[in-house]
Amino acid sequence: MEKSGLKASDNDIIIEKFKHYADQEGSNGAVLLGVCGGRNSEGEDFPGDYMNAVAVVGIPFQRPVPSIQAKIEYYDTLFPDKGRDFGYTVPAFQRSNQACGRPIRRMNDKGLVVLMDSRFEYYKRFLSGWVRKNIRKIPNRQKLIGREVRRFFKKFEKK
Repeated sequence: MEKSGLKASDNDIIIEKFKHYADQEGSNGAVLLGVCGGRNSEGEDFPGDYMNAVAVVGIPFQRPVPSIQAKIEYYDTLFPDKGRDFGYTVPAFQRSNQACGRPIRRMNDKGLVVLMDSRFEYYKRFLSGWVRKNIRKIPNRQKLIGREVRRFFKKFEKK
């Protein structure tokens, strides 16, 4: 789990442990928890089968502190009525889009991306084109999401 204030060298150890557990024979893989905007959602590469799924839980909007409000007002002077987009919404979706791309590093990589916030539908124009093109809305019904996840990965099972 990535924690606030973690040193790069400590994070390297976490990544090595994650890959070790994922590589163990008979393992069902490993889980790495991080935050949008953190090292592991933006700066690390997980090629091949190290990371096959990402769940983005919520849109990583910053808290509306005075500096964010000032940024929105500044952008409004440059781009009338677009200040909120440029100063608040776009940065959140840069973090979301970076996280979405973690499992997809090469052309032959496969990856499931789960966007767990109904607001992604409203803001989908801010998602990367490849995400928008491949998005499927799945109702929040018991066992349905799990069934769809299994179906996704079944397509890639080695025969």
